[in-house]
Amino acid sequence: MKKIALTLVLIACFLKTYTQSKTIDSLQQVLIKASSHKQEIQILNKIGLAYVKNQPKDGIGYAQKALRLSQQHRLPLEVAQSHVTLATLQIDLQHLDKALVSIKAALRIYQQHQALSGQTECYHLLGYRLSLLGKESQAIQQYQKALVCNAKEGKQDLTTKQRKDNRLMKAQLWNNIGISYDFMGNLSNASKYYRKSLEYYKKYGTPKQQLSGYGNLGQLYTAMGKMEIALSYNQKALKLAQKINDQYAQSVLSNNRGIIFEKQGEYSEALRLYQDALDMGKQVQNDEMITDALNNMGHLYLAKKKYQEAQKHYNQALTIAQKTKNKRLEMDILISLAYLKYVMKAYRESEKTYQRILSQFEDANLDPYKGGILRHLGDIYLDQAKYNQALKKYTSSYNSFVKTQFQEQLAASANSLAQAYFKINQLDSSQKYTLITKKIAQTIQSKGMLRKSYFNQYRLDSIQQNYLRAFTHYQQYQALSDSLDKESDQRRLEVLRIKYHLKEKEQALQLKNQEAALLAQKNKNSRQVIMWLIIGGSLAILLIGWQMSTRGKSAKIKEAQKRLLQEQLHRKRLEEQVLQDRLEADESEKQNLQKTLEQQNHELTKQALYMVQKRELLQTIKQETETIKEAPKDYVVDKLSKITKRIDQELNKNEEWEKFTQTFEMAHPEFYIKLKKAYPSLTANETKLCALLRLNFNTKELALILNITPESANKARSRLRKKLDLGNVNLNEYLINF
Repeated sequence: MKKIALTLVLIACFLKTYTQSKTIDSLQQVLIKASSHKQEIQILNKIGLAYVKNQPKDGIGYAQKALRLSQQHRLPLEVAQSHVTLATLQIDLQHLDKALVSIKAALRIYQQHQALSGQTECYHLLGYRLSLLGKESQAIQQYQKALVCNAKEGKQDLTTKQRKDNRLMKAQLWNNIGISYDFMGNLSNASKYYRKSLEYYKKYGTPKQQLSGYGNLGQLYTAMGKMEIALSYNQKALKLAQKINDQYAQSVLSNNRGIIFEKQGEYSEALRLYQDALDMGKQVQNDEMITDALNNMGHLYLAKKKYQEAQKHYNQALTIAQKTKNKRLEMDILISLAYLKYVMKAYRESEKTYQRILSQFEDANLDPYKGGILRHLGDIYLDQAKYNQALKKYTSSYNSFVKTQFQEQLAASANSLAQAYFKINQLDSSQKYTLITKKIAQTIQSKGMLRKSYFNQYRLDSIQQNYLRAFTHYQQYQALSDSLDKESDQRRLEVLRIKYHLKEKEQALQLKNQEAALLAQKNKNSRQVIMWLIIGGSLAILLIGWQMSTRGKSAKIKEAQKRLLQEQLHRKRLEEQVLQDRLEADESEKQNLQKTLEQQNHELTKQALYMVQKRELLQTIKQETETIKEAPKDYVVDKLSKITKRIDQELNKNEEWEKFTQTFEMAHPEFYIKLKKAYPSLTANETKLCALLRLNFNTKELALILNITPESANKARSRLRKKLDLGNVNLNEYLINF
């Protein structure tokens, strides 16, 4: 989810990183010359840490040797530090239970000796371990304990270096808390801690640490939909990565930038950025960089519905991940492949791949992934109308996210449960999970999830014949849909503006380079001419003339180039303004069309509800008159028979249906034409049924509108499904998307 964030957290968590081969060689040379047991233990721990992120298994041996040596010579603080080194390597190997034992052993010693720096480091590692398990709330508690120890240490009499290390640890803890809040969907708290961390990194940290701060804020604002700010932070991070020649970070940032453009439908720009990341990975022969870029390319082709291209890139990434035995990457790519198969409706293959992930990676940390995989399995079963199996998977998914407290994912699983219970007509359970979805969505300010909860509530109210509430919830659903559409268009406009602004800058830079080359060439020519003139004239006069000539030409060239650059920049601004005007005009037209469609849909809903209410009223009156007819008086019987006859005539009138049909054709002008073209054998009643199903009415509502029994409505649906030859495809969804 936060690739650069997690990578840089891991680096900072170990406090120091080393260029592996050079560092290990130099440390081993120092180890030979170690003058004391303490120095030997310190060097062994440093060598162990040098293997982090590369060959942590090789580092374990050095940490264990340091531990044995410190225990043998009864050096308690060195024993604690060796446990910390061991825990760091165990976390890198995903041996999280073993890491917990090592951290607790170190923490006991540090507490006995009141070593605040060591305690801070232990609580930090405890928090990081919990974060890897997806237990973000508990991770934050450990980070807060680390901050308490860090603050106490800061009040002590420290050396300049110790003071700096203390402040950098505080910045790292803030950064980690920000990441945990980010994962939990609490973006405002995440932003608060990211900013505090970045301020300290800018004052006391290295460019690499500042880079992590900018990168995290860039990804946060991407999630918040503030693309201009996100790209600004991404650009700052990229400049730092280029400055320190960190090609891995450059690759990650290029991928992140590509994701921003991809989400706004700017596929060509996104693909270019992914290709840049891929080229960097190949250049430095970094398999992880290559795999990430290929995986992102697969996502892009999936979004474009080019499924074969998506599968090709996923398979290339999977081959590399399996070759390098990188289980985490392999699992990520298998999840992508499983989802691709689901989108392609290859349900059996998708299910097998998800089950393979759950069984094959039991030894890995699956908690952050498990809930999502279970929900996708539920989606597969729901699409095939296997409702009991779907409910089982959705429930497991929901419980998994209750455990990890991933709020947005918890809301998504609650929404899936609400939909599944609605399908099997368990309305109380559907209502329960709809309200849970709504509550979480309001807490984390997720408009997308809130919109889904309103739609679920609208359907529940409709089937329970609470039409006023249904209409209110439908209006809320529609209002949120409009708001999300506007935000999406605004983000797209921001990305387009930035895209063309960047191109303008690049072109201006190219122009300056061309001008510099032209000036250099002209100066070269001028010098050659002057050399020939020197032969025929006075050296002093010639020198003065050359200087004046060169200065004059240079000034004229610069002035001409300045005017040319200004003209080109002005033209680009005009082009950008034209583009913006066009986008605004398109947006205005789209809004007008959307408003018209909404009005027509609202009118359709009101008309349909009116028909339902009218028929319900008439049927009630008819039933009452039938009861009164049993009275003995002939007069009453005769009168009531006439009333019943008039009601029957009213029930058979088609005025409301004709008006409904006219409005429906205005809202969906192509529907009847396409339907008759695709299925010419449909009868008038079947066409009428298709229109009502297109508006997602349920069986009870269909029966009332069509003046038939619910059993007859079900039979009509079955006959229509058979006639349309839909197999397992949901009839309502098919007609809604028709």
